[in-house]
Amino acid sequence: MGGALALGGYGEVWARASRVDGGWYWAWGGTLIPADYVQLTAAQDRAGTQLGLRAALPWQSGEGRPLRLGAGYRWGEGAGPYGEIEYRVGSYSVAAEVSSGRRFGVRLTAVW
Repeated sequence: MGGALALGGYGEVWARASRVDGGWYWAWGGTLIPADYVQLTAAQDRAGTQLGLRAALPWQSGEGRPLRLGAGYRWGEGAGPYGEIEYRVGSYSVAAEVSSGRRFGVRLTAVW
C-alpha cells in the first residue's frame, strides 16, 4: 500500500509499504520542481538512498521536451554516481543509465 501527496505543481512526496515473505518493507521519497523542466529527486528504501537531478532539454519544438538528462548519487546497494538519458513518446519511454562500477542498464516504460 502507498500514497502520494501533490505539492501544488511543485512536485510530490510519496511513501509505500509492502509485506513480502512475512516481513514489512518500506520506501519513501519525493520530487521537487524548482523551475520548469527541472526535477530534484530523493528516495530511500531498504537498498539505500538516492539523490538526483533531471532536466528536459529544449532541442525540439512543438512536441514538448521528450529528451531528458539526469545525474545523481546512490548510497547503499550500488553506491556511487550515475548518469541517465531518457526519451519519451506519449506514454512510452526508453532510458539508459550508466553508473560507477561499469554498470549499465536500459529501462522501457509504458503507462496505460
